[in-house]
Amino acid sequence: FGQGLLYAFSPWSGRYEQNPTIYAAAHTTHFTNAGKSMILKAGVLESGGSWIVYGTPSSEDVESSGMLLTVVVETLLGACQYHDGCLSTVPVTRPQQLLLKGLCPSQCELGMYRTNRTSRWVQSNLQTDNVGSLRVNIGVDELLTLTTWKGGSSLREVHVQTGSLLGVPDGPMSDPFPLPFTQDFDAPNLQDIHPPFFADQGGNFMVKRGELVQTMQS
Repeated sequence: FGQGLLYAFSPWSGRYEQNPTIYAAAHTTHFTNAGKSMILKAGVLESGGSWIVYGTPSSEDVESSGMLLTVVVETLLGACQYHDGCLSTVPVTRPQQLLLKGLCPSQCELGMYRTNRTSRWVQSNLQTDNVGSLRVNIGVDELLTLTTWKGGSSLREVHVQTGSLLGVPDGPMSDPFPLPFTQDFDAPNLQDIHPPFFADQGGNFMVKRGELVQTMQS
């Protein structure tokens, strides 16, 4: 608990809460394609942190031989939840300068996206040198994405303000559950769906022929 992208503890009111993990996930998922993207290279930074390079086949006009390249670098603080620790065992204590080589055969433009404790998804554009190399700085506890993907961004750049987790609205205020509440599970629009406001307890529940039954999805 505590690592979800969105929380909606009172869905009947339309209230939801956005967590910083939305932007952490987007640093990878916004530029990769399930079933098509592949990991090309990965490693750790000398002064703490890790990096990974994704390639996605594309028919767009990019310099990388028809391959969209995305580099994700992290210098995050805190313990990992899996495998008894992070891939990098060196604690991050200072900013670092990275030299990225071979991003494209010649000079090209890259999109850069940066997330840290005070700003989410700050976008800028960079130019490589004539042989496709680039130097970038990354601070402590940051996520950085560099990509040849030219599709733009559908996420909003956000600067965090006091009292607002991401600086953007979290939907309407939460209301108490509307009691008394009844549900006979017999409405036509309830068939073969999960009934609203019923929490899963030990399995999935679905309405079948006007009855609430426990189901197993194959």
